[in-house]
Amino acid sequence: MLFLIPLGISTSVGVGLAYFMANRDSKKTVEKGDGLLKRLVKPTPLDIEILDEVLIEEQVVTLASEDVILDNRFGNHNIISEHDFSRTADIKLEITAGKDSSMGSHSKLLTFLETKANHMMSQRIGGTSGTRIQRRVQLRFVAVQNQRTHYRIHWKQSTYRGLFVVRVGSRQLELPFLATYGLYHEVESLECN
Repeated sequence: MLFLIPLGISTSVGVGLAYFMANRDSKKTVEKGDGLLKRLVKPTPLDIEILDEVLIEEQVVTLASEDVILDNRFGNHNIISEHDFSRTADIKLEITAGKDSSMGSHSKLLTFLETKANHMMSQRIGGTSGTRIQRRVQLRFVAVQNQRTHYRIHWKQSTYRGLFVVRVGSRQLELPFLATYGLYHEVESLECN
């Protein structure tokens, strides 16, 4: 029976050491009533769910504009001019802490929610946050004889502003977000004198 005593002591030390290692990174001071039982009751990432997504506003933003001016005022036939254009843009999803002051911008909970929201939004917008989009386009412009022609190419991206309704444990939060995605162009023909 005495040979079991070292085994019991080493088991106790091992359990204590495991408890210490599991909680050593915690910078929060333990207050009265904030023991191990209360920590176990706190919500874990499994207790977090995005319940709904509420659209507030959808807009198209012009990233850049490029001008092409063809001067054929002294020509006696039409001019055709081909031009190559290229533009890059980033897909972004930005979440702010919102109305709940207990969620800081560096919160692990917020990071977890950003990951979940990014996955959810990627299904809608066709890309994940941080992805760079590049578009190349070749356009053919015509300048009619005896005229000066002005074309403007607009590079545009869509923005989607809304709220994620999130359940964290028994609490329900509203987190505002802004998603920026897509890249396309429009050509505008302007009148010249």
